[in-house]
Amino acid sequence: MKMSQTAHKIKQRIAKQQLGLILYRCLNDQEILSLADLCGVQSHPSLPDPEAKNRLVLFLCQNFFDQSSSLKKIAWILGRKSKDVIRRVKYMEVDEISLFFGNPSYLQNDDELGQILWAMLMDSRQQVQDHAYYLLTKLNLPEPTDEEKLHEIEKEASHSLISKPVSQVDSEIDTNLPVLPKPEQQKAAEPKKGGSGYLQSILHWNSSDRLENQGSCSNQQVLDLTRQCQNLQQQVQERVQENLCLKEENQILKERILRYESRESVIEKLVEEKRVLQLDLAELSRKLEKQSFPHMEQDKAELTIGLQSLEKSAYRTQQVFDQLRADLQGHLDSLQQVNQDSTANLDWIRQRVSTLGDNGQKKVINYTADQPRVGIFVDVQNMFYAAKDRYAGRLDYIKLLDLMLGPRQLTVAYAYIVQIPEIDQSSFVSLLEHNGYTIRTKDLRLRGDGSAKGDWDVGIAVDIAMMLDSLDVVVLASGDGDFCELAELVKRRNKRIEVTAFSHNTSMDLIRSADQFFPISNEMII
Repeated sequence: MKMSQTAHKIKQRIAKQQLGLILYRCLNDQEILSLADLCGVQSHPSLPDPEAKNRLVLFLCQNFFDQSSSLKKIAWILGRKSKDVIRRVKYMEVDEISLFFGNPSYLQNDDELGQILWAMLMDSRQQVQDHAYYLLTKLNLPEPTDEEKLHEIEKEASHSLISKPVSQVDSEIDTNLPVLPKPEQQKAAEPKKGGSGYLQSILHWNSSDRLENQGSCSNQQVLDLTRQCQNLQQQVQERVQENLCLKEENQILKERILRYESRESVIEKLVEEKRVLQLDLAELSRKLEKQSFPHMEQDKAELTIGLQSLEKSAYRTQQVFDQLRADLQGHLDSLQQVNQDSTANLDWIRQRVSTLGDNGQKKVINYTADQPRVGIFVDVQNMFYAAKDRYAGRLDYIKLLDLMLGPRQLTVAYAYIVQIPEIDQSSFVSLLEHNGYTIRTKDLRLRGDGSAKGDWDVGIAVDIAMMLDSLDVVVLASGDGDFCELAELVKRRNKRIEVTAFSHNTSMDLIRSADQFFPISNEMII
């Protein structure tokens, strides 16, 4: 019932050309023939030429808008064919859908274009449906060149339909449904990209306009990348200027500290004067005792009180000085932390500028066998505690995967997780699996003395060693110094080892052992 309501809503918004594109890209020849037979459309048993297939697709589109029974059958077949994609889209956020399915030029060459469009149209979220209609308007649909021919084809389609009662049609849904072919058969039956397909033969695809549009789109992408590079270079210059200002401020603070430290000599002089006064007082007391002058006892008491007051003043002066020195030291530590963060940000921006500079040389990135095969191994426990200790936040593992992969071929991405019984990590695990990670989990083990142990050091080393023959580059996301020998092993096997981790939590030996180290800054924290 819900599918039927959604299909009627789609009927109110979608155009015939757009529905024809979905049918043509979603179903192969055999499935189109079976669907036509189910909807009562007369057709050749084997589709002898592309023109016959295109005409049949047009008939089905006409039936979708004219007959309620055909609408339900077509919607049911498309839903069954797209069920895997529908399931994936259902668990994706709206922002993720816009990110992965936001470029019509890239989707044009996707083998699952028909399933993706239908899955988004059937989604219950209005934003996802609106995005699907947006994609349908932006895809390279040619304008019809012969209005009279198109009208004649639609008229012929309406005369060729075989009318059946609705009850009989509904019963045929369960008994006469076509058997969908396997993915391998479907792929073999689909027409080759760029051939004389549905869009070219019926609506006379204007290939020169399409190439011109793709060229202008590629040029626009190059201009966008150039502007991004210029913006990042401007940011680098600003960060360098800020770093110089921080260095100047740091120097001024050091000079102030030196001036305050110079006051210690004054305090030392006061202490020495105090000692001398005490000696003088003792000498004077002895003289007074010898002379036995009664009025000198009173003077002695006054001198004692004065000496006590002097001692209190010296003590208060020392306290003020200590507090001032502690405040300055805290401010100096804060400036040093800001300086370290600025340096880490500069390193990250330089790496990003370098990456964008390389990407700017290519209009389209095609993953081929000539690209390095990359294996990414993430020690989640090490990354979690390092991010929590330094930034009181969490690492963006999706951004980490994209940044470390770059324009290279991903062979495998493992995320190693230690399961803690009292913490539910199922949503976190599902997020990683949905975004390209293969999850390896291990339960936290309790020792006899009450302590706990749970790490993946040995497991990560074994997985990397076993997969070295199928990898060209090993990316290790961990700062644990226990992986130094593993890094040396990877290099002895003539493979490249890259390490990414938080600078404050990374072993210097591991950094020296790696071919390249990528420090993680607060830009990667969420």
